[in-house]
Amino acid sequence: MDETDLKNKIVLIVEDSPTQSLLLQEILEKKQLCVRSSKDGVEAFQRLEEGVPDFIISDIEMPRMNGYDFCKRVRSDNKYKDIPVILLTNLTDPLDVIMGIDCGADAFLTKPCESDLLFSTIQNMTRNIGLKSKTPQEKLTFYFDGQLRSLNINQVQITQLLLSIYSSAIQKNQELERTYNKLNHIYGELETNNKHLKELNEQKNQLLGMAAHDLKNSLVVIFGFSNYLLNVAKSPIDDQKNHQMIERINQASSFMMSVVDDFLDYSSIESGTLTLHLSEVDLVALIQKDILFFESLAAKKEVSLVFNHQQTIPMVTCDPNKISQILNNLITNGIKFSNPHGTLVISLIPSDKEVTISVKDSGTGMSQEALKSMFQPFNKTKTKGTAGEKGTGLGLAIVHKIVMAHKGKVWVESELGVGSTFYVSIPYNRKDEV
Repeated sequence: MDETDLKNKIVLIVEDSPTQSLLLQEILEKKQLCVRSSKDGVEAFQRLEEGVPDFIISDIEMPRMNGYDFCKRVRSDNKYKDIPVILLTNLTDPLDVIMGIDCGADAFLTKPCESDLLFSTIQNMTRNIGLKSKTPQEKLTFYFDGQLRSLNINQVQITQLLLSIYSSAIQKNQELERTYNKLNHIYGELETNNKHLKELNEQKNQLLGMAAHDLKNSLVVIFGFSNYLLNVAKSPIDDQKNHQMIERINQASSFMMSVVDDFLDYSSIESGTLTLHLSEVDLVALIQKDILFFESLAAKKEVSLVFNHQQTIPMVTCDPNKISQILNNLITNGIKFSNPHGTLVISLIPSDKEVTISVKDSGTGMSQEALKSMFQPFNKTKTKGTAGEKGTGLGLAIVHKIVMAHKGKVWVESELGVGSTFYVSIPYNRKDEV
């Protein structure tokens, strides 16, 4: 019998829980069965007088008349005794099985009902109606739980009942297995998240320690030198020494500003507040302007800045301020890790769908191990340049985030003692706002 054979069959639901009753009704009506409902056994008998259903699905725990008593009453009435009855139970007590056999139930199903099992049970009961009516009742006497018990059984009924219990047990076992797998998956995710949180906590502690150390050192310079200048203000001042102190104050203040700027930028990006303001940008003009800004810094270290590009480069849809931030980080790093009298080469390389910016230095280079964590915040690779320049360890992490927001790519090639080349590829067209 297929599902079409159940079309328009009448099912009486006896269930005191409105939620469970509606769930059952929804499952049955999807298969085009006609559903009647009652909240307990007493009301169900009133519904039976309105018309005999093809099947009954009854809860066990109900007020006024429970499912076992209701089923017994159905079996004792000649008008209704052949109606197949399914009892809904949690099957937490072996006595449930004995009481189910005793009251004449045809099947047990556990709540909530799984639709496929419900319909296969109904189909089996429908097929077995004829066989059950032809099979005589037999008296069965046995001991259970220290008591002698006697039941009148029908072999078809008891076989069908026990098989329904077994099917429900398999269903519950599968549900438990799925739940177990989900819990294992959640446990794995929790372990990963805990590991990530531990790493973040270590990064936070590293950040606080680094920030306190670097900012304190700069503050000591500013406080000490400014205090000295105040104390000698009424006395003749060595102009050269005065200039050196003011220059140190300026350098310390500049470093503190860069630390704070990097922290604010990274905090903004990590909190999800990074917004790109896109426009059509001439990268050649943008890079030329940025290089001019770094000429004095490069000159102090006697590093030459070279810009290679084709005459014509297509316009790029990007955020010019964020691209400048990328360039500032890469050029600053290039100068920082270049040896005196070295050369820093900035190149612009167009292709069909994207343009690539490369920044190549001839400095100290990095090991393959150091490259693995290059774009991680607060990575443990060296942050001091060839002249002792310091950084926050956040610059390349910020570069990575900005490039990803542009749907681009960033990578680095490096060799110890030879130098490093950083690459940033940005697609020409990026129409959506981030």
